[in-house]
Amino acid sequence: MKKVYIPLMIVAVISLASCHKTRTCTCTKTTTYSTGGSTPSSTEVDTWERATKHEASTQCMSRDEVVTYTGGSSTTTYDCKLN
Repeated sequence: MKKVYIPLMIVAVISLASCHKTRTCTCTKTTTYSTGGSTPSSTEVDTWERATKHEASTQCMSRDEVVTYTGGSSTTTYDCKLN
């Protein structure tokens, strides 16, 4: 029975260790103004060392941010991909 558990424990430890990798999130940021203008798209890159895919994906999310100010508003769109 011990012969079965030892290889299984080794495989489990190796598989858990391999889940932590360097993860990169690339976001394309575009801002559009209610007055009709927009800014050129820009790219932002974030990197996490020794992160699981779940940890990185919770931080790397596409989203919209709306800011309202006197005379109008702006919407910034982040289109993000986890690499």
